[in-house]
Amino acid sequence: MTSVRPWKNLNSLIRGGKRENAPANEQLVTSKADHLVPLYKFYIMQSSEEAKLYASVVEGYLDIEQTTAMQLNEAFGSLTPGGSVMIFFYIESTDYMCGVLELLCQGFMITGEVNEEDRDLYFRFQINWLVVKDVPINILEEVGAPAINEMTFIRRPLKEISTEHGLRLYFSYVNYSRGSSLLDRMTIEDIEDEDTIESESD
Repeated sequence: MTSVRPWKNLNSLIRGGKRENAPANEQLVTSKADHLVPLYKFYIMQSSEEAKLYASVVEGYLDIEQTTAMQLNEAFGSLTPGGSVMIFFYIESTDYMCGVLELLCQGFMITGEVNEEDRDLYFRFQINWLVVKDVPINILEEVGAPAINEMTFIRRPLKEISTEHGLRLYFSYVNYSRGSSLLDRMTIEDIEDEDTIESESD
């Protein structure tokens, strides 16, 4: 599928298509919002499975439950060729988002890999994590997007935001000072698990 974008991805867009270390230009980002509507859709997705998200960073794919997957596939199908669906992940019962990824294509149904206790159907999406770091959820209000809480996701774990809000959020996300991250937490847990196994074997 041929891309119609004059930039490689949103990272190059927010820097005006220049070298990667060029200053990010917020005015450039927001001025392109109307033109980017056919190319980008932005969502916030709630997840309680940080380990699953961590695995997806390594594996390059993410399995998503059928109802949500169908909504994402429909969004992908509505875009101009070369467009992308962007997902910001909010971790359930916390006050932060853990990262943003790009879906590389529509998802396909997978079979034979579902836990016996989980009867839901899943679709597998090829993905590219663009940013992995914790950012406070109140950044949404700072960019003018509607605030979210647990009630936001009471019916489904996916909430669409406008292209302009999505671009502002991505701009702010990329430029937010790095603190804790999903990668740090999972690495620490892996080390603790190894220590537990070693102590049990002694």
